[in-house]
Amino acid sequence: MSLDKLNVERRLGLNSFDTDEESHIKVNRELCKERDIEILLRVCPAKCFTLSSGELVFSRLGCLECGACRAAASPGAIDWNFPRGGTGIRYRYG
Repeated sequence: MSLDKLNVERRLGLNSFDTDEESHIKVNRELCKERDIEILLRVCPAKCFTLSSGELVFSRLGCLECGACRAAASPGAIDWNFPRGGTGIRYRYG
C-alpha cells in the first residue's frame, strides 16, 4: 500500500519513540482547573491525558510533542519542556 493512501492513525503508527524515564510534561494540580481537565482530555491528539479516580493523569508514552496541551491549558497548569536530547518521538512520515 502506498504511503499516500495511509490514514492519519496508520501514518502516526510509523513513528518511533525513545522514551525518557523522566516525563517532559508535568501537570500542576494546584493550577489545573476543571475547565483545563476537560480541554486536555480533548485536545491531545495522542490521548496522553486520561482520568483516573477523578484525577488527571499524563502518560508520556506516545506523546507527539506538539504542545497543544501547553497552548490550551491555563497559564502554569502544564509545565511543558522538550524531552531530553536523544529521547522523544522520531517522525518517520509526514
